[in-house]
Amino acid sequence: MKFFRFTLILSVILFNSVGKSPADQKLSAWLGSSYVLPGEESELWLTVTSDSRPLEKPKTPATTSISFRFLGETVFPYSTSKRTYTYRYVVLSYEKGLHVIPPFSLNHQGTLLESPSFQFYVQDLPENAWFTAEVGGDLQHFATTTRLPFRTPFEAEAILVEAKIYLPSQLQVEKASIANLA
Repeated sequence: MKFFRFTLILSVILFNSVGKSPADQKLSAWLGSSYVLPGEESELWLTVTSDSRPLEKPKTPATTSISFRFLGETVFPYSTSKRTYTYRYVVLSYEKGLHVIPPFSLNHQGTLLESPSFQFYVQDLPENAWFTAEVGGDLQHFATTTRLPFRTPFEAEAILVEAKIYLPSQLQVEKASIANLA
């Protein structure tokens, strides 16, 4: 009986320690900011976790209104046998309106992986976003904007809000947090 129990436990451990097959892998994606000004850059991260390095970087989708610039590749440890390969891109558009960032694709270990698509909003700041304040005896122009999801949230539902503060280039922020802005 002890031998059977030991064999069963060992089988479960070995079964759970087997890595995912290439079909189980996915190309994940995160977009830094979905709401930008014309010409403002946002950063897109694509990641795949695997026991072997992909032979090529993800293929950039063809679009007419959005441009992508490859920033580089970073490798992060995931486990003793796997690594997370991260590909960073700048996303940029000068055309105002709602755009869709199509999926990126990566052929890895014989499997075609695709990232999710994202909505990307490009619009000017409204006139009421601008304000003036005196800093060091000089009048400086600032702008703030917040973006809420387009759908109506449920009562007491937590929602993500994107807040941005645009500072003059001659000012430098050494340290800030949401608590410091309150």
